[in-house]
Amino acid sequence: MIGTQTFGKGTVQTLVPLNRGQLKITEAKFYRVSGDSTQHQGIIPDIAYPDVFGIDDIGESTLEDALIWDTIKPAPYREGNAVRPYLERLRVNHERRVSQDPDFVYLRSMSDWRKEKRAETHISLNQTTRLSEKEADDLWRLELENTLLVANGENPVKSLKELEELKSRREAEKVSESSEDPDPLIVETGHILKDYINLSGVNRHTAQASN
Repeated sequence: MIGTQTFGKGTVQTLVPLNRGQLKITEAKFYRVSGDSTQHQGIIPDIAYPDVFGIDDIGESTLEDALIWDTIKPAPYREGNAVRPYLERLRVNHERRVSQDPDFVYLRSMSDWRKEKRAETHISLNQTTRLSEKEADDLWRLELENTLLVANGENPVKSLKELEELKSRREAEKVSESSEDPDPLIVETGHILKDYINLSGVNRHTAQASN
């Protein structure tokens, strides 16, 4: 499993029509063969990507009175994990690649910043303080965006407004040319898959040769 932790939608709802409106009833809950519910916890990836959406803000756990995470008796199943012997090497290779990758550095910085902001429990009501904080946030964002632009061989921008205009022009060009920029997450997933094919193939050939 590669990506980000899913947001834990582990329940099933049914809509019952009424004379006016609808009634939503929770009537079932999802469980994995291991007996674990997906509620709140979701699916935790083996190789995690930066969380750019904030599952703590959009998951079912943000709702009042959401059902809790729990377990039931597991189903009989035979565990088979062909990836497990290579997982540590896959993680090491992944971390080595993305540690210097401009797109992943950008995504991780944004993820860390959003987590820090979500952890704040108080805000100032003083206008001068709030304006100062916004200016500092905007300056941080501008520096981060320019770092990514320069790393990709582009010229830096002078303001966030200029950045938005640049992004709008790019989107328009993509539509007119029917083209898309490579998604760094998909590209890295391809690298991980290639690593797995190489690692499993080498070990398989070695085992066959020894036999």
